[in-house]
Amino acid sequence: MDVNALKGRIAEALVEGIFRRAEYQVALVGRESRVQHLLKVGPDEFLPDLLVWKPVGPLHRLVAIEVKYRAHIERFHLQVMAKVSKAVKQWPSLYFVFVTDSPEDGRSCFQAVDMRQYSPDKPPDMTDLANASELDIWRRNVEEHESLAKLIFPLLNSQPRVERLHRKPGAKAAGHTLRRVTGNDSVSVKA
Repeated sequence: MDVNALKGRIAEALVEGIFRRAEYQVALVGRESRVQHLLKVGPDEFLPDLLVWKPVGPLHRLVAIEVKYRAHIERFHLQVMAKVSKAVKQWPSLYFVFVTDSPEDGRSCFQAVDMRQYSPDKPPDMTDLANASELDIWRRNVEEHESLAKLIFPLLNSQPRVERLHRKPGAKAAGHTLRRVTGNDSVSVKA
Protein backbone atom coordinates (compact mmCIF):
# COMPACT_ATOMS: atom_id res chain seq x y z
CA MET A 1 0.00 0.00 0.00
CA ASP A 2 1.31 3.47 -0.90
CA VAL A 3 0.75 5.35 2.36
CA ASN A 4 1.68 8.72 0.84
CA ALA A 5 -0.96 8.34 -1.88
CA LEU A 6 -3.48 7.38 0.80
CA LYS A 7 -2.59 10.48 2.83
CA GLY A 8 -3.10 12.61 -0.27
CA ARG A 9 -6.52 11.11 -0.94
CA ILE A 10 -7.55 11.58 2.70
CA ALA A 11 -6.36 15.19 2.57
CA GLU A 12 -8.51 15.75 -0.53
CA ALA A 13 -11.52 14.19 1.20
CA LEU A 14 -11.07 16.41 4.26
CA VAL A 15 -10.77 19.57 2.15
CA GLU A 16 -13.78 18.48 0.10
CA GLY A 17 -15.72 18.07 3.36
CA ILE A 18 -14.75 21.56 4.51
CA PHE A 19 -15.98 23.16 1.29
CA ARG A 20 -19.21 21.13 1.18
CA ARG A 21 -19.95 22.15 4.75
CA ALA A 22 -19.32 25.79 3.77
CA GLU A 23 -22.18 25.37 1.28
CA TYR A 24 -20.03 25.03 -1.84
CA GLN A 25 -20.83 22.63 -4.64
CA VAL A 26 -17.78 20.43 -5.21
CA ALA A 27 -16.56 18.53 -8.29
CA LEU A 28 -13.60 16.17 -8.14
CA VAL A 29 -11.60 16.84 -11.29
CA GLY A 30 -8.03 15.86 -10.43
CA ARG A 31 -6.00 12.97 -11.77
CA GLU A 32 -8.13 10.39 -9.97
CA SER A 33 -11.42 11.54 -11.48
CA ARG A 34 -13.21 10.71 -14.71
CA VAL A 35 -13.94 14.39 -15.34
CA GLN A 36 -10.28 15.16 -16.03
CA HIS A 37 -10.50 13.88 -19.58
CA LEU A 38 -13.35 16.29 -20.31
CA LEU A 39 -11.47 19.36 -19.04
CA LYS A 40 -7.85 18.63 -19.85
CA VAL A 41 -6.72 19.46 -23.37
CA GLY A 42 -2.96 18.80 -23.46
CA PRO A 43 -0.80 16.19 -21.73
CA ASP A 44 1.10 18.78 -19.66
CA GLU A 45 -1.85 20.88 -18.65
CA PHE A 46 -2.39 21.42 -14.95
CA LEU A 47 -5.70 20.24 -13.55
CA PRO A 48 -6.69 21.05 -9.95
CA ASP A 49 -8.01 18.39 -7.60
CA LEU A 50 -11.31 20.17 -6.92
CA LEU A 51 -13.54 22.77 -8.51
CA VAL A 52 -15.81 24.44 -5.99
CA TRP A 53 -18.53 26.98 -6.62
CA LYS A 54 -21.05 28.93 -4.64
CA PRO A 55 -23.80 31.38 -5.59
CA VAL A 56 -22.82 35.03 -5.21
CA GLY A 57 -25.87 37.06 -6.07
CA PRO A 58 -27.18 36.02 -9.50
CA LEU A 59 -23.77 34.53 -10.47
CA HIS A 60 -21.55 31.74 -9.15
CA ARG A 61 -18.04 32.09 -7.82
CA LEU A 62 -15.78 29.32 -9.17
CA VAL A 63 -12.56 28.42 -7.33
CA ALA A 64 -9.98 25.83 -8.35
CA ILE A 65 -8.39 23.96 -5.43
CA GLU A 66 -5.18 21.94 -5.48
CA VAL A 67 -4.74 19.85 -2.31
CA LYS A 68 -1.38 18.66 -1.02
CA TYR A 69 -0.64 16.64 2.11
CA ARG A 70 2.69 17.54 3.68
CA ALA A 71 3.95 16.24 7.00
CA HIS A 72 5.88 19.49 7.44
CA ILE A 73 4.52 22.39 5.42
CA GLU A 74 7.46 24.65 6.22
CA ARG A 75 9.76 22.26 4.33
CA PHE A 76 7.77 22.56 1.12
CA HIS A 77 10.09 23.68 -1.68
CA LEU A 78 9.39 26.83 -3.61
CA GLN A 79 10.44 25.08 -6.83
CA VAL A 80 7.27 23.00 -6.82
CA MET A 81 5.17 26.13 -6.39
CA ALA A 82 7.04 27.80 -9.26
CA LYS A 83 6.16 24.89 -11.57
CA VAL A 84 2.46 25.44 -11.06
CA SER A 85 2.51 29.22 -11.06
CA LYS A 86 1.88 29.10 -14.83
CA ALA A 87 -1.33 27.21 -14.05
CA VAL A 88 -2.79 30.45 -12.75
CA LYS A 89 -3.19 31.54 -16.37
CA GLN A 90 -5.56 28.59 -16.91
CA TRP A 91 -7.14 28.77 -13.46
CA PRO A 92 -7.21 32.43 -12.36
CA SER A 93 -8.86 31.63 -9.02
CA LEU A 94 -6.46 28.84 -8.03
CA TYR A 95 -5.78 28.08 -4.38
CA PHE A 96 -3.36 25.56 -2.97
CA VAL A 97 -4.58 24.01 0.28
CA PHE A 98 -1.88 22.27 2.29
CA VAL A 99 -2.96 19.68 4.84
CA THR A 100 -0.73 18.55 7.69
CA ASP A 101 -1.14 16.79 10.99
CA SER A 102 1.80 18.64 12.53
CA PRO A 103 1.28 22.37 11.96
CA GLU A 104 3.53 24.97 13.57
CA ASP A 105 2.32 26.26 16.94
CA GLY A 106 -0.75 28.44 16.55
CA ARG A 107 -1.33 27.37 12.94
CA SER A 108 -4.08 25.32 11.36
CA CYS A 109 -3.77 21.85 9.82
CA PHE A 110 -5.32 23.45 6.71
CA GLN A 111 -3.32 26.30 5.16
CA ALA A 112 -4.05 28.04 1.89
CA VAL A 113 -2.04 29.93 -0.71
CA ASP A 114 -3.93 32.23 -3.05
CA MET A 115 -1.96 31.68 -6.26
CA ARG A 116 -2.99 35.11 -7.57
CA GLN A 117 -0.76 36.56 -4.85
CA TYR A 118 2.10 34.12 -5.46
CA SER A 119 5.50 35.29 -6.70
CA PRO A 120 8.28 32.76 -7.41
CA ASP A 121 10.96 35.06 -5.96
CA LYS A 122 9.50 35.11 -2.44
CA PRO A 123 8.11 32.51 0.00
CA PRO A 124 4.41 31.72 -0.46
CA ASP A 125 2.06 33.66 1.77
CA MET A 126 0.25 30.85 3.58
CA THR A 127 -2.78 31.63 5.65
CA ASP A 128 -4.96 29.38 7.74
CA LEU A 129 -7.89 28.26 5.60
CA ALA A 130 -10.40 29.82 8.00
CA ASN A 131 -8.59 33.17 7.59
CA ALA A 132 -8.88 33.19 3.79
CA SER A 133 -11.81 35.61 4.00
CA GLU A 134 -12.56 35.47 0.28
CA LEU A 135 -13.42 31.76 0.61
CA ASP A 136 -15.88 32.30 3.48
CA ILE A 137 -14.93 29.15 5.41
CA TRP A 138 -16.13 29.00 9.01
CA ARG A 139 -13.50 28.51 11.70
CA ARG A 140 -15.58 25.86 13.51
CA ASN A 141 -15.84 23.88 10.26
CA VAL A 142 -12.04 23.85 9.91
CA GLU A 143 -11.51 22.99 13.59
CA GLU A 144 -13.78 19.94 13.33
CA HIS A 145 -11.89 18.70 10.26
CA GLU A 146 -8.58 19.36 12.07
CA SER A 147 -9.71 16.98 14.81
CA LEU A 148 -10.17 14.28 12.17
CA ALA A 149 -6.79 15.01 10.55
CA LYS A 150 -5.04 14.78 13.92
CA LEU A 151 -6.66 11.39 14.52
CA ILE A 152 -6.25 9.83 11.08
CA PHE A 153 -2.75 10.83 9.90
CA PRO A 154 -0.85 9.66 13.00
CA LEU A 155 -2.42 6.23 12.53
CA LEU A 156 -1.00 6.11 9.02
CA ASN A 157 2.40 7.27 10.27
CA SER A 158 2.72 4.49 12.84
CA GLN A 159 4.57 1.32 11.95
CA PRO A 160 2.25 -1.63 11.50
CA ARG A 161 2.65 -4.33 14.11
CA VAL A 162 3.62 -7.64 12.69
CA GLU A 163 1.52 -10.20 14.47
CA ARG A 164 2.33 -13.87 14.48
CA LEU A 165 -0.15 -15.74 12.36
CA HIS A 166 -1.51 -18.81 14.07
CA ARG A 167 -1.89 -21.78 11.81
CA LYS A 168 -5.10 -23.69 11.69
CA PRO A 169 -4.49 -27.20 12.99
CA GLY A 170 -4.09 -29.72 10.20
CA ALA A 171 -6.53 -32.59 9.72
CA LYS A 172 -5.52 -35.89 11.27
CA ALA A 173 -6.28 -39.30 9.98
CA ALA A 174 -8.68 -41.45 12.02
CA GLY A 175 -7.04 -43.40 14.79
CA HIS A 176 -4.22 -40.92 15.44
CA THR A 177 -3.92 -39.11 18.72
CA LEU A 178 -4.12 -35.31 18.74
CA ARG A 179 -2.55 -33.29 21.54
CA ARG A 180 -4.52 -30.27 22.66
CA VAL A 181 -2.71 -27.78 24.88
CA THR A 182 -4.86 -26.04 27.47
CA GLY A 183 -2.97 -23.61 29.66
CA ASN A 184 0.00 -25.50 31.13
CA ASP A 185 -1.59 -28.94 30.65
CA SER A 186 -1.89 -31.06 27.54
CA VAL A 187 -4.72 -33.47 26.86
CA SER A 188 -4.66 -36.42 24.46
CA VAL A 189 -7.75 -36.79 22.31
CA LYS A 190 -8.47 -39.76 20.07
CA ALA A 191 -9.35 -38.59 16.53
